[in-house]
Order: sequence, then C-alpha cells, then structure tokens
Amino acid sequence: MYIDGFGISNYRSFIENQLIEDLDKINLFIGQNNSGKSNVLYFIRDYYKTFLNFAIKNESIEMNLIDIPQLGSSNKIQLNFALSNSNPNYVKFCNALQEQNQLLPIFLNELYDKFTIAFKTLCIWVEYEANISKGNISNKKLSEDFYNKVKNLMDESKWYRIYMEWTNNHNRPSLELAVNIAFGEILSHIEPIPEICFIPAIRRIDESKKEDWDFSGIGLINQLAILQHPDQNEDYKKENFNKINNFLKNVLENKSAELEIPEKKDTILVNMDSKRLSLSSLGTGIHEVIIIASAATVLENQILCIEEPELHLHPRLQKKLIEYLYDNTNNQYFITSHSGHLLDSDFTNVYHVSLIDNQTIVSKAMSKNSKFQICNDLGYKASDLMQSNSIIWVEGPSDRVYLKFWIGSYDETLIEGVQYTIMYYGGRLLKHLSAGDSEIDEFISLKNLNRNMIMIMDSDRSKKGERINDTKQRVLKEFESNDCLVWITQGREIENYLNPDDLEIAAKSIHPSIIQLTAKKQFDNVLKRCKTKNGIRTDFIDKLKVARWIINKKEADYHILDLRKQIQTIVNHIIDYNK
Repeated sequence: MYIDGFGISNYRSFIENQLIEDLDKINLFIGQNNSGKSNVLYFIRDYYKTFLNFAIKNESIEMNLIDIPQLGSSNKIQLNFALSNSNPNYVKFCNALQEQNQLLPIFLNELYDKFTIAFKTLCIWVEYEANISKGNISNKKLSEDFYNKVKNLMDESKWYRIYMEWTNNHNRPSLELAVNIAFGEILSHIEPIPEICFIPAIRRIDESKKEDWDFSGIGLINQLAILQHPDQNEDYKKENFNKINNFLKNVLENKSAELEIPEKKDTILVNMDSKRLSLSSLGTGIHEVIIIASAATVLENQILCIEEPELHLHPRLQKKLIEYLYDNTNNQYFITSHSGHLLDSDFTNVYHVSLIDNQTIVSKAMSKNSKFQICNDLGYKASDLMQSNSIIWVEGPSDRVYLKFWIGSYDETLIEGVQYTIMYYGGRLLKHLSAGDSEIDEFISLKNLNRNMIMIMDSDRSKKGERINDTKQRVLKEFESNDCLVWITQGREIENYLNPDDLEIAAKSIHPSIIQLTAKKQFDNVLKRCKTKNGIRTDFIDKLKVARWIINKKEADYHILDLRKQIQTIVNHIIDYNK
C-alpha cells in the first residue's frame, strides 16, 4: 500500500500523538459523531504529503492556524511515518541495491527485523520532532526518545556502514548523525505518494459543463459518457465501464441492468427488464453507490478519502460496495463511518475513533472486545447480534474469511448477514481453560440464544488418532445434544484445509523476508514458524492477511481432507434453517 502508517498530533482535535498503524487497502475509521473521524481524512488530504516532504527535505512548512489547537507551553510537534518491507517502493529499492551487489539490503533487513521485534510492530517507524511557532514548522530531527530506543538495535559499525554506503562519505560521523541519516534514507523510499482524492459526504449527480470532474458526483455524467464510448486506443476505459455495470447488476440483483448515458448527456439511464429508467428513480442509495464506485474505478493507483459511504445505503449495500472496492479497484482507501454494519467485513482494517478529555484517540480494533466497545459507542445492543437465521461460531478472524469464501464458492445464493452470520469466540478459550471452568459454562449457554447454531473448532491434534482436549469434548457433547452441528477439523487447524504451497506463496507475498514455511503437513501449525532471511521466526506471519490473499488469488479447492463433506453439510444446514 501507499501509506503504511502515520501519526497525528497538534492538529484540530488531535493533541497527544496518535499512531495509526498496520494500514491496508481499505481502512475504516468508526466512532460517534464529533469524535474526530473526519479530521483523520482532512489530515491525509491537507498535510500528509506536506509533512512527509518536510521530513525528507527539512524545508520549513506552514500550517493553517485554524488547524492548530491551543498548545499551551508546547512549541514542538511530532511527525511519525511507517514503512513496511512489502511496500512496493521499498522492495524496488532493495532489489536495485542487490543487483549492484551492495551490502545495504542485508543491513536494512536486519534493522527491519530487529525493529519490528523490539517494538512489536509490522512496520519500521520513523519519529521526528520539530519546532512549531505560529504555524511555521522547522528544524526536524529524530526525537530524543526515539533515538535512544533505536540506536542500540544494531552495532555502531553497522550504523556507520549504512551512513558511508548512502552518503559515499568515509569520514566517521557521530552515532546520532549516522542513525538520523539511516532513518532519513529509509523514509525517503515512502515516496512517491500518489494523488490524494477526497469524496465528501454530500454527493449528487448533476449535469456539468466543466471538463474537470468533481468527486462528489458533479460531472459524473460526462465521465461515464467517456467510459461508455472511449476513443479508438482507449479500450481499457470500456473495461472500467463494464466493471461499474457489473456492480450495478450486483446491487440491483438483476442481470439485465445496464447503465446508459444518452446523447444529450443530461441524465443517467438504467436499462432493466426491457424498461429505461432514470437512475434517480431507483432511489438515493443506488445513485450514491454509483458515484462512489465510479470515482473509485475511474481513479487508479491513488489514495481515496471517503466520508460516510453508509449515508442512504442499506447495510447489505454497504458490504457490497466494500467488496467491490477491494476486488475491482487498485486504490488505497480511508473511510469514515458511524455504521456498525461494516465492522465484520473481511476486507477492512477497523480503527475506533473516540473523543476522551476533549482530544481524539485512535486505536485499532483487533479483538472482539474492541469491536464490542465500538458497538457500545454506536448504540447497538447485544440482541441486535443474534437475529440471523443461522449463526456459525469460528475460532478467529482468518477462520471466518475462509469459511465465508468456501460457503460462497459452493453456493453463491447464500449471503452472510441474511441467511447466516459468522461470529468468532477466540480459540484460546477452548485451548487453555478446563472443561469445568465457569467461562466454559457461559460459552455453552450461547446455544440458548439461537438454536440454529453451527460450531467449528480446531482439533489442535499434533498426530493422527490423538484425542481432542476435555474442554472441546464437553463443548462437542453439549452442542450436539441440542442438535447443533459441530465440525472439528480433520487436520490440526483450519489452515490445514489449504494447499500449503499456496499458503507459502501468500506468506512470502505479504512478508518478503520469508524464505519458506518450516512445516506443511496435516497436523502441523503451518503458519506458526517460518525461515526468513534473518533466521527462524515464530508468530511472525499475519494470518488474516494471508487469508485475504488466498481468497483473492485462488479458487476454492474442496479436495483437501474432508472439506467438501463439511462445507456441503454446513450449506445444507443453512438452507434448512432458512426454510
């Protein structure tokens, strides 16, 4: 992705530094009204590239005074940027150095690994401190606290070697200068940042005489007309028009639906079921979706900030939009919302934005508890979560991604959130608690909330014939006694239903430092350990990102172990539950 992570401080409702990390293709910022969600987008739009350029070149810049909160006695501002070793610019840079037989990539990979281990992060961060006075920002350097933490990550000789390789200066510098130069050069490979486009909450389709089109929807008709009838050597534009058309068919659930821009270019028509209708006659929600999908399709390899796409959109339509953005476009997205219906999307990273003591706090929602807190913030009640005709419980987020993929590939008529809901309970609950613990009693009582329940559990077996633990035995007995379906994996865990070579390719794609997975058999914990360029790593692989890569790149393969039998059984149960 183009932006791997950044920090915000001393900007509007942001006072204390907030790190927004582990960014992905689609990043969702959810919180109450007036929590500061939109300020995240405004910062990206107005200042991210400016601050990054300042951090690299150290040329003073100006902030608008209305964007600066009352700082009291503080005259400092922090600037934080992150870089992943899978960032295309960074990978290209390291590959070029390797072709020149330089040692820099070896040192950089060592620094990257030591940094991510020491700071328990997926990226390498750079933290600067700069002076701020009446909106003028100048004189940046690595913050003292950051410098003291990172200077001991490598031997001094290696810092000096990096300095000499990059500057071609063989005079021994101070350690502080060498470290500053090293991180400055790393930071420079975040560039170039593409265009950053903003799609506001107010969107409408109007006829426009302007040649430039506004991403709020003004001038959309002209853009769609160009895509519908491109010039002779621009056939790719027609392909983009077809993508939007296919999305329209999907949201209307009508294969005959086709967009049409008439000769006068004064409206947008939809041909459907032998009728010609204006787009506006299909409702505000449909034309909102077309605006966002069209902008995201026409713009390529850019950063899009989108305010509140859920306005006028049914929850199911919201999910279809996110899936379209993920599967059919190549931009990076920063989206604000106060809808909880996108919390369980397989395609988004979710960040909780809240206002505490008059300042904005941002935290990544990684656990079920953190997402539950968002639901509390938004006013959802527990009873809202149990209304589906069928509930499937899985151990974790990656299990959910695979299961939804397998069900949808087997029977595309089954839609999550309508015929069934997938929820996860956390595998450690059944792995580390004893069968008699009160927490297990509470977990088993879940079957009383919705009797149309399916339970999926990892066997955690390390060899064939080994018994599952007593806790899982009890859960199995209790759920089956209530006619609930229980699937215990035939291998060690759900990942054993995937081709191990595909898992290895996915892991290498996400973590370029990986050389190979060290265990690929039926009862191996496939993604637990891996061999990297800097030795064996444990718990290094992002299982959720691997799952997303697999479902996006591979077809469902039901020939592994008893997968076909289990998915067929689940599909049949879902159908029965919905009769």
